[in-house]
Amino acid sequence: MKTRTSMIVVGIFFLLVIGITVYFNKPKVSGDLPEFFDDAVQADEKQKVPKDHAYPKINEALFDFINENKVSGGVPKDGIPAIDNPKYVSAQKAEQKSYVKDDEIVFGIAYKDKTLAFPQDIMYWHEIANEEVNGEKISVTYCPLTGSVIGYKGKNLGVSGVLYNSNLVLYDRETNSEIPQILGVGVTGDLRGTYLEQFPVIVTDWKHWKTQHPDTRVLSLETGHNRNYDRNPYPGYDDLLRVWFPLAAKSDKFKTKDWVFGIKNNGEFLAVPKEQFKTVQKDKIILGGDEIKLEYDSTFQTMRAYNENEEIPAIQMYWFAWYAYYPETRVWKQ
Repeated sequence: MKTRTSMIVVGIFFLLVIGITVYFNKPKVSGDLPEFFDDAVQADEKQKVPKDHAYPKINEALFDFINENKVSGGVPKDGIPAIDNPKYVSAQKAEQKSYVKDDEIVFGIAYKDKTLAFPQDIMYWHEIANEEVNGEKISVTYCPLTGSVIGYKGKNLGVSGVLYNSNLVLYDRETNSEIPQILGVGVTGDLRGTYLEQFPVIVTDWKHWKTQHPDTRVLSLETGHNRNYDRNPYPGYDDLLRVWFPLAAKSDKFKTKDWVFGIKNNGEFLAVPKEQFKTVQKDKIILGGDEIKLEYDSTFQTMRAYNENEEIPAIQMYWFAWYAYYPETRVWKQ
């Protein structure tokens, strides 16, 4: 009973801190944003771009703009602790221990020789899980405020405690550089201007993930931290139209928290509304000068995007978040 009471007190305190932070963090920006993105730059033209990919060249002004407009998320650096030494159990044991149920959301990765599932109920409280596969560092990152789940390679990441566009700002533990999660580019320190390379993460329910990957390992509740993983620390947030923190740009084309898939290719941006696209299933579009194939994966209830035979990330997130970062985005239409 004492532990339960303590958790309730901690939860109330956490929400109170967020409320005070939101009240005092007034938006600093308004009107049209300056142009931050130039023509695409190829990998062999700039060392900071991951090999074999083409990305937009970002004006230095964007980094200054972000640093001037990021706000406190109400917690200190590492106040939301990343999981640095994740432990896993089998699918069978996860169900026996009620770690995850059929209709609950997991973030699934099939990366090299590892197939792993990260229950959303655990990731709410940690936002980052750092793993190593065959000597390569990878991180599964999740921002509950923007609904975005993104996999990054090559870094050991932590939660900075600040937000930009209501979105998690990561930091690299080696250089202390900050990286807005959706942007995926360092904005401070040694990584300023450096793109982090992504890998696909599937957001789906446990029933469908385990059916396709019966040998998957599941993130254990033994995280090394005392959290009530049966409780959502953001109750009701998904159903609210209101966003808690300032945004650089806003659009009423869709409802604030409608789900879209965000795609970037060669300096162009596309938002695909989830509910509209899943009735169509397949399409081809020209984005950044390339023909991109779009496919709705009904098994996992997600979208996949391909440039020729290479899969490129199609990241599910709230509409407000994608637009706030990329107000020049195109929008897919039937």
